[in-house]
Amino acid sequence: RPYVKFLQLWMCEGMVWDDWCEFNISPHPEWLSNKDYLYWQYGYTERDGVKLPGFLSDLSEQLVNTGKLINLLRLCVPKHPLNQSKFQPPEVPITFHDDNIKRILGKWA
Repeated sequence: RPYVKFLQLWMCEGMVWDDWCEFNISPHPEWLSNKDYLYWQYGYTERDGVKLPGFLSDLSEQLVNTGKLINLLRLCVPKHPLNQSKFQPPEVPITFHDDNIKRILGKWA
């Protein structure tokens, strides 16, 4: 559950909530106020030695870029509607139980 919460905060709000440095995204505050390539290159990077779970490993670059884009929008266009509203991300249940998988797939069919 903490991992899913981290992903939701990062992908929907651009927030890094990682007191124990367990996740693969590392913020670098000294670069976060830049509005140029320095922000994109150095503001948030993938943490060395921290791997994504296997089912997310092919999405590593996209996951990092999503949070970066949310933050860059907030930095460059603070009055943009996406920055003004409290977006409620959908609940993403993670389960490996057959009954739950069937129920979830039934909702999306």
